[in-house]
Amino acid sequence: MTQSSSKKLTVVKHESAGGIVFHIDKQQLYVALIQNKWGDWTIPKGHIESKETPQEAAIREIKEETGIIHNLQLLDKIGVNQHKFKLSDDNRTHSKKVHVFLFVDPQKSRLRPLSKEEGIKRVRWVPYQEALEITTHKAERDGIQQAQEIIKEANIIPLDEHEDDIKKIVKQCVKRLGNTLFAIVGCGSLLNPRDLIASWSDIDLLIIVDQLDFNVKQKIAQVVETLESEYKIRFGINIITKEEAIQPKFPSLTHGGKTLQTLLDANEDPQRILYCKVKKPKLYVPTRNEIKTFSLVNIGMLVLRNRRSLIRVPDDLVKLKELVAQEIRGSYILTRLGVELIGHCNCKSKKDIIEQAKITFPNFDFKFLANNLLVIKRWGTIKNRVELLKLLRQADRFIENFSQHVYKKAARY
Repeated sequence: MTQSSSKKLTVVKHESAGGIVFHIDKQQLYVALIQNKWGDWTIPKGHIESKETPQEAAIREIKEETGIIHNLQLLDKIGVNQHKFKLSDDNRTHSKKVHVFLFVDPQKSRLRPLSKEEGIKRVRWVPYQEALEITTHKAERDGIQQAQEIIKEANIIPLDEHEDDIKKIVKQCVKRLGNTLFAIVGCGSLLNPRDLIASWSDIDLLIIVDQLDFNVKQKIAQVVETLESEYKIRFGINIITKEEAIQPKFPSLTHGGKTLQTLLDANEDPQRILYCKVKKPKLYVPTRNEIKTFSLVNIGMLVLRNRRSLIRVPDDLVKLKELVAQEIRGSYILTRLGVELIGHCNCKSKKDIIEQAKITFPNFDFKFLANNLLVIKRWGTIKNRVELLKLLRQADRFIENFSQHVYKKAARY
């Protein structure tokens, strides 16, 4: 074989990742599309960089090409597209593999490329039917149709349908705290309280007050009691002062990881600010490194709590059941922290945690979490000590093994 014919048989391999990003409102489904310098309408995508997972690359490319900074919610992996092509000045065959993920942006962020070097002419929210007509590549049109089916099956409800509940929560805080209340910020994904499972779910809020004393703490306790009584779920409340929210002196000491993440979310997505005395509050912007450190610390604290708790397993059946519930909850919290740390995605439910964890950590087995969705449904009927001890052993094994898996992955970045 001649050197010339050998070159012609050479195949150059490329690997990229991108995302189909939907926004859903009551009347319409929208897709975020970009128009490249050749005039093609495509989904945002690009090459996977060194040490990146396909999911991480997809998130980065979407941010760079559309400007959607922190509203992305990962739903699923659509699949992998493969095609071959040749360049006009190159005799070699090029083989391209594209990993495609499905995301939802509940806020319908303003679209604008973050980099002028991307060669993007336009980026816009396109109605679903129009997107099927103008998207250039058939594989991407098929992916958009497949994504629409997933959206229908997931039965995702637009955020504005939950606004009445959110308004009630804000009204209760304003009523109790009065002028001392500065702001209320929603942590993580904003949920419909009535869709959550009593004793197995919670809603987290960051409450910012002008000053914090014993009386204010008691008023906040009354707010929590009222909300938990109405919605029959747990409300997790973090409290900081206005000064700590705007100019904290030692954020690494005074702010937990969730508070730092909430402040970052509020800066990148002002709609998370459910109430504020002023129109455009200048909240502190934590660094990603601060948040990463606190995420790892929170995972470590959860693992240590698990180890301390299991030094003594109670003989009393009621106390044993409480311990098992604590460890099962801890396994979901640990998984959510891992997904947020590595996958940079917020989770809106336990089912969502499992699905995103499978995508973020494809080499780890999450069967324990999936099985516990059924355990939670029949929790009130479980009274067998043998079964409880079995669940406790499984939870312990999961927490130990998954935490080590996350540590190893985090050490690479």
